Amino acid sequence: MYQVRSPGAAVLFGDRTPDSDGYALAVATDRSTTMEAKPAEDVTVSLGDDTRAFATADPQPAGDWADPIRGCYAVLADAGFEPGGFEGVVDGELFGSDATEGGVPADANATSSLELAVLALLGAAYELDLSRLEIARLARRVETEFLGRDRPTAAPFAIALGKAGSALFLDAGEGTYARVAVPNGLQILTASTGTDSPAPGAGEDGDSVRQALEELGVESSPAVDLTMLPRLDSPGADRLGYLVRENARASQAATALDDGELDRFGELLDEAHHDLAENVTVDAPGAEQIVETAREHGADGARAIGADIVVAVESDRAPALLEAIETGNELRARLVDPADGVVVSEK
Repeated sequence: MYQVRSPGAAVLFGDRTPDSDGYALAVATDRSTTMEAKPAEDVTVSLGDDTRAFATADPQPAGDWADPIRGCYAVLADAGFEPGGFEGVVDGELFGSDATEGGVPADANATSSLELAVLALLGAAYELDLSRLEIARLARRVETEFLGRDRPTAAPFAIALGKAGSALFLDAGEGTYARVAVPNGLQILTASTGTDSPAPGAGEDGDSVRQALEELGVESSPAVDLTMLPRLDSPGADRLGYLVRENARASQAATALDDGELDRFGELLDEAHHDLAENVTVDAPGAEQIVETAREHGADGARAIGADIVVAVESDRAPALLEAIETGNELRARLVDPADGVVVSEK
C-alpha cells in the first residue's frame, strides 16, 4: 500500500509566463491532496462515495473529477511508459469529498495536486525512474493536452519541487529552478472568488504572443527587451510586454525575498496587479474588492490573478487582515505556509 501527500500551490509571479518559457515564483502550500493506493490491473479510484473505474489503455476525457488521473496515463503512454493501474482513495483538504463543488475542486490548483499525486504514485509503484522535474512537466502536459487548459502555470513545478519555508523560482525555458527562503516576518495569504472566466477573445492570447515572438525572431519571452516592443504590429504586443515585465518581477521578487526586503516584495505584487489588469483582460468579479480590502488593512502588497488573490503581509498583521478579508467579502481566505513537495511512502 502506498500513501501520497501532494500539496497545492500558490503562484506569486509568473501566472502566464511558462507558456513563453519565462520565469515564475511559486510556493507549495500546506493544504494537500492525499491518496492511499495499491497496484492493480486497471484503475479504480474513489472520492467520497463516488467511484470511477477505467482501463489504463487509451483513456479519454469523461468530464468528471477523475479526468486528471486519466490524463496522467495518456501523457505517460505518449512518453513511452506503460504503468499498470491502481486501486485507491482520494482525500485531503484540496480534493477530498468536502472540497469539491459539483464534482469540481474548489481550489484552482487542485487538479495539478492530483496529477502530481498520481504521477508520483505510478513512478514509485512501477519504478518509472521519473525525476521531480519530469513529473512536473508531465503534469503540465496533462493540463494543456488532455484537459485543454489554455494557460500552463508554475503550479506543477511548485508541487513537485517545493520545500518547506521556501519559494520556488522557475526558469521554464531552461528547466532550471532555485529555492528561495521566505523570511519569517512575511506571511502569504490567499483567497479566491471562484468566478474566474476569461473575457471574449482571451483564448487567442497565447497565439498572439507566439506571433509577436515570431515577428521579433526570438523563441521565448526572456529573450525580449522592452525596447523591442515598438517594432511589433501584432495585437500581442501588450500581452508580450506584460510577460516581459512579469519575468523581471519574478526575478526581482526572488531577490527581495532572499534579501528580506518585504516592502519591495509587496511593491512588486502591486505592480503586477495593475499591469495584468491593464494589459490582459480577465473577468473575475469581486477580485478587485478583495485586493483593495487587503491594502486598506495593512497588506504590504496584493494582486489578483483571475479569481485567485495573493497577499503579502507582515506576520503580526496577518490574523487581523485575514478576518477583514473574510468579513468584508463573505469568502474563505487562508494563511499559507510554504510546504514540501509531493511525497510518496510505502507501508
